[in-house]
Amino acid sequence: MIDLVIDRTETDVLLGNSKGIYQAEDLNRVGQAVEELAALLPQLDLQTAVAPKTDWAPPEAYDPDKWIRTANMAVYLANVTTLLSTMGILAPADFPVDMNFLTYRGANAIEKALLQVHDRICSIQNAYQYSGAAYAGEETGL
Repeated sequence: MIDLVIDRTETDVLLGNSKGIYQAEDLNRVGQAVEELAALLPQLDLQTAVAPKTDWAPPEAYDPDKWIRTANMAVYLANVTTLLSTMGILAPADFPVDMNFLTYRGANAIEKALLQVHDRICSIQNAYQYSGAAYAGEETGL
């Protein structure tokens, strides 16, 4: 799983450091995580329709298809909420309803949500029985 950032603080925002400013890199990281998690779902006999974008770029990139736009932000959040609902997980408390006025708490919640999906997938995979019997000797009555 890709390393997600879940520890942004108000100090990061005030300092304007890399964790305090939500940029194309952050959007790409979340898009890659959505892509990776969606790829694991068929192993659980689950499917979901997500369309993660992983090539965001700032306006100075001179490629309008890669710019961050309001319409794309709705799809960005919908990808995360789709994964959450597919796995039966409620969104974290600070999860944003849209990307307008995104706070550091909202940014953390987006990436925490993806970690919750990852943890749920791992839990399900670890719970599978591979032997056909949950416990040794279960079928023979030893």
